[in-house]
Amino acid sequence: MSSAGPPPTPVGPATLITVKVQLHENNRRFKIPLGDLGPSVLPQKLQQLLGIPADDTVVFERYSDSAGCHVLLDPSNPAVYKQLYRAAKAKLKLRIKATVKSSEDEEEAIPEPQSPPRCNYLETVLGSPAPQLEAQPESQPQVQPQPQVQSHQRAFLLSQDSLTVPIVHHHSTATGNYSIDCNACGRSIPDEHFHCSICFDGDYDLCPSCIASGATCPGGGHWLIRRYVKDGTVINSTTETIGSQKLVPEITPQEPSSQATLPFSGAMDDQPAKRICNSCVKELEESHFVTCQECEDHDLCINCLLRDTHGHHPAHTFILLGDRQFSLRNLVLSRCQPGRHRQHAAICDGCEKRIVGVRHKCLTCPDWDYCSDCHANAAQDHQGHRFVPVYETIAEPPVSHEVHYGIFCDGPLCKDQPYANYIAGVRYKCSVCYDLDLCAKCEAHPSNTHNRTHPMVMLKTPVRNVTVSTTHDSAPGAQPATPASRPQQSTSTQGPTPAPPPAPAPVPPAAVAAAVAAAESPILSVPDAMDVETRAPAPEIIEPETDYQAVFVADTVLDGSTRAPNQVFQQAWTLRNSGPLAWPAGTDVRFVGGDSMFNVDLSQAMSLSSMSAAMETDKLPAPVAPGECATFTVTLKAPSRVGTAISYWRLKLPNGLPFGHRLWCDIQVREKESPVAVPVDEADEADKAHSGSQMIFPKLEKESPETSTHAEAEAAPTVPSQPSERDVLEEVESLTLDEDTETDLLTDDEYDILDASDQEYLDAKSASAKQKKKKKKKKKRDTMLRYLLSLLVAALAALLYTPISRNVTVLGFSRAPLTSPVRAQGEGFYRIEDTMQCEDLHYHEPSGKIFAACEDSILPRFEWFPPLGLFKGSAQTTGSIHLIDPKTMKSTRLQFENFSGPFITHGFDLVADPAHPNAVYIHAVNHLANPSASDSPESDRPKARSQIEIFHHVLGTSTARFVRSVRHPLIATPNDIYAVSPDSFYVTNDHSHRAGLLRHVEDLVPYLGWSSTVHVQLSDLAARDAEDDVTVQTALTGLKNNNGLGHGAHPDEVLVTSAIGGELYRASVSSDTHTLAVEETIPVDSTIDNPSYYRDPKGVPGNDASGYVLAGLRRAADLPGTVNDPEGKVSVIVWLVRRNESAGDGVGVWEQRVLFEDDGTNMSSASAAVLVPAEDGVSGKKAWLFVSGFISESVVAVEVDL
Repeated sequence: MSSAGPPPTPVGPATLITVKVQLHENNRRFKIPLGDLGPSVLPQKLQQLLGIPADDTVVFERYSDSAGCHVLLDPSNPAVYKQLYRAAKAKLKLRIKATVKSSEDEEEAIPEPQSPPRCNYLETVLGSPAPQLEAQPESQPQVQPQPQVQSHQRAFLLSQDSLTVPIVHHHSTATGNYSIDCNACGRSIPDEHFHCSICFDGDYDLCPSCIASGATCPGGGHWLIRRYVKDGTVINSTTETIGSQKLVPEITPQEPSSQATLPFSGAMDDQPAKRICNSCVKELEESHFVTCQECEDHDLCINCLLRDTHGHHPAHTFILLGDRQFSLRNLVLSRCQPGRHRQHAAICDGCEKRIVGVRHKCLTCPDWDYCSDCHANAAQDHQGHRFVPVYETIAEPPVSHEVHYGIFCDGPLCKDQPYANYIAGVRYKCSVCYDLDLCAKCEAHPSNTHNRTHPMVMLKTPVRNVTVSTTHDSAPGAQPATPASRPQQSTSTQGPTPAPPPAPAPVPPAAVAAAVAAAESPILSVPDAMDVETRAPAPEIIEPETDYQAVFVADTVLDGSTRAPNQVFQQAWTLRNSGPLAWPAGTDVRFVGGDSMFNVDLSQAMSLSSMSAAMETDKLPAPVAPGECATFTVTLKAPSRVGTAISYWRLKLPNGLPFGHRLWCDIQVREKESPVAVPVDEADEADKAHSGSQMIFPKLEKESPETSTHAEAEAAPTVPSQPSERDVLEEVESLTLDEDTETDLLTDDEYDILDASDQEYLDAKSASAKQKKKKKKKKKRDTMLRYLLSLLVAALAALLYTPISRNVTVLGFSRAPLTSPVRAQGEGFYRIEDTMQCEDLHYHEPSGKIFAACEDSILPRFEWFPPLGLFKGSAQTTGSIHLIDPKTMKSTRLQFENFSGPFITHGFDLVADPAHPNAVYIHAVNHLANPSASDSPESDRPKARSQIEIFHHVLGTSTARFVRSVRHPLIATPNDIYAVSPDSFYVTNDHSHRAGLLRHVEDLVPYLGWSSTVHVQLSDLAARDAEDDVTVQTALTGLKNNNGLGHGAHPDEVLVTSAIGGELYRASVSSDTHTLAVEETIPVDSTIDNPSYYRDPKGVPGNDASGYVLAGLRRAADLPGTVNDPEGKVSVIVWLVRRNESAGDGVGVWEQRVLFEDDGTNMSSASAAVLVPAEDGVSGKKAWLFVSGFISESVVAVEVDL
């Protein structure tokens, strides 16, 4: 796994440079700041660090990697130190060779030819003229030949170590006039030249031939002064501005003339020019670079540009150096543009295309974006709004906007649309205008002509029956203005026409004063059924005409029924369809106004979906024909307040259109009557008080007071009276102890016996009480345990009932076997030869061909196929990529180049080659054996080591060139691939465990979402090792057995399927984090595999056959018994899932249609299916359905009627 390195540290004058100096065959290292590498500081500093005496002459040479030799560091030549500075800044290190020359060595040394010093501009202008030489005839100029001396050093010019420019030494002309050297070509300029007074400390000159070739000074926008040198005096002529160019044109060496001598020998003219990348600091040929047009000196190699880790400003434009053709030229040119060809998760509101490159976002509008082309006209099309450029992709997770059903936008962007849609998201309602609503986009758009002074009410969630009224201070006694929308008031009859409301009551003076105080204040209110009579009559709302009719028949809760506060009850309305149209499935009764009698707990937070569910009855599971009746039931809860409560309801279609009689629920909320205790008369109480042994008990109303008392003493049975404590004490005092009484007393032994018996009695009584208490606690505990066990069993049953019943349906246990081999809705049937066990199919519309990944033999897959847990055989077979022509029903194999296998095919995908319009890249799964596991079969190491193979195919040819392999630990059990670009793709891992018991647990146990989808990013397509330059991250988790991937209805939609779960997930891609977010789940009643999308070429609104094509197993429960049998049969089924247009624009309304079924005779197993439109000459909507299977003998084509 490779990862991008940290951004390069900025290099400044204080950055330390490692300088390696070689002196007398010894190497020494020093750290010298970058700012001390100038010609006036570096030689003295090195001489001091090396300890060389100041009297000795030291020659310093820098080793140049591009030239392959040492270059003399001449302090008088600033160009050589400029190149040294650039090399040190790029590499942060230098190699220098120091040579010490004594005085004796200088005398014995062979004199080398010394070039005349370069003519400085200041010396030319301020110095005195040189003595004139004797005139010579112009036809025979005197040229002094220069002796040729071999030397290991070479003179350095401004060509940046390029050996293609000849070395030219300057000298005076034969006439003796002063001359200046050209900084571009190095030749002497005898007369006319162009001078820059800024570059090179005021010493930069160019000859006219270089100016004509396009050369200019390094500085941008400098003035170049045109000058003439005459008799030692500089004459200014004209002034012009020449723009800076990064490339100095290559000057072709001219023939020697009288003004110059070329003593250069051994020039390497074939040596290509090289540059240093500012990102990776590598020195490469100039043709491998791009250069920034805005920066003065910034070059990038192509690898750093494609990796997009250089950190250069994304608004700068690069140009490609050198005009040559290579495979990724178009991709490189796209990355050179501002924005670096990033694909944003946004659609341009000007051209309605995906924004690629720079995204310009409006700072005023909530959701308005332009691409670079449309932004050029933003001043005219989007006036007054500011835009900000967005270069990096922004993570924008999908947000589900609430739909305001029945509310249409009146703004400039929506009212001219051919198909009007309900407002989704934020709704703005004008409090002044009648029936004016705006969506968020239209409200902020500059072309919105609505009066900006009108107060707007912002509604983030759907609100039913909004009343917006405004009071004005100009008319204190005036009634509120006409509301923009009034709720429909239910009447006391169940007819379709409401009865006129009663006349409004007179307004009291206090109400008028309050209205005057709240001047011009918009009021948002919800009508209450209790004060309907006090409201002013509202204008009748005219509902749209419809042919749907409904007549009230009966209800369960009669008007005026009594209910306790907060009592939960059910109301059911029975309605009859009076025709002429049938009620569609999904029709229900919805709340439209009145008291809120919803069965919800308002003391706790709840979701909007829960609130919406409480405001609707159960939906029709099937259409109701005219003349038939249907009952709609809803659970309600009485209000907490006491009084009358009325709730109004209407029957509505799935798209929100109301029709039929108006409905309501009218109840009386009353407290329950508690039992009342009736006291006995006071006189009777006084009489009973005289008899101390009598007790009086209060009785209920229905009991007689006389029967609630004991009878009188004389009529009562004989019962000994209970004396009071005072009486007992008096009797004790009145006792007299006679002598005879001693015989009646108990002895001490008798007292002991009595005490012992009393203690035993008390102990026994206490033990009995403890035993009873213990038994009571045990009984209570057992009751609680039984109750908890019952709750647990009920919870498990409720939790597992849905997934178990779902698995029974998906696996086909409840589906009866077919009685005939083929069930299709067309007559044509073809079997494509040489297409055995094709796991995946893809229809390539530009070429009109179907790509398939197939095997070359039948038997090996029944022994080695890791996706089905088969690891018995050897993984040595070589599959192939096939091209199927829908017109001829013939298959052609692609011959692999530079690839010999093995190749055990599975899922694959195609992506266009950005550098070649007629070529595609093929990313395919290859299930290879693990070499380490084959040596030790009893080990725990996985037996398979799957990887991804990448091929390159040019359309129209019969070959596929192998590009590279991709392997990573996160690519564990690959199944299918979704390719975004040649170096970016997604892979599904259908299981978390490759084999063993846990793999079966994943398949059978519900709610185990252990599978994953990963994103793979390649930094180098030319890498030879499968694990090099590979970055993998997890993109999606939590799904059960996700295996298939496919392209959806638009580029931002990714299709993911769960094979055993029988679910299709519509997901979106986050381009900056490379993650997938599931937008919607579509359940299907069978197992499904690799998905595809069919776009109807003849589709029109109301008659569009576009949808998702899903192939699967009709009875997946039969697969374990036939997976090892080549003669076994597995029945198949193919679905077409498309949106139900009659159900409106609501998300989740899908229509499922069976296109093809087979009992396994013609097609054993189905893993992929694609629809190809039939030829235009065919009448009606017909298409060819191509179906393939992972253990089928061939691909079949069936003509179906859509």
